[in-house]
Amino acid sequence: MTKAVTLSIADIKSMFPSPVYEQSIAKGIPIAMLEQVRGSFKEAGIQIRVKYRGPRTKQVGFILGRYRTKTNARQTCLKGFATHFSIYL
Repeated sequence: MTKAVTLSIADIKSMFPSPVYEQSIAKGIPIAMLEQVRGSFKEAGIQIRVKYRGPRTKQVGFILGRYRTKTNARQTCLKGFATHFSIYL
């Protein structure tokens, strides 16, 4: 049994920087690293919010009587369709 390597929070911030004008802590993190990143913040006792990002591969359909825009569909990506994610406090 091998233990997963956890990254430090400083490593995560430097590898996946977020612009200073955005609210996210880090962005563009591959979805394969989700558990590592969550573990790092949990060990530090910091509660985070994860927003899943990536293109939707399936048509979304109507919401409130209108089709969703491409931008809206990308911003509200479901975990199953996500290719990467962003971290918020």
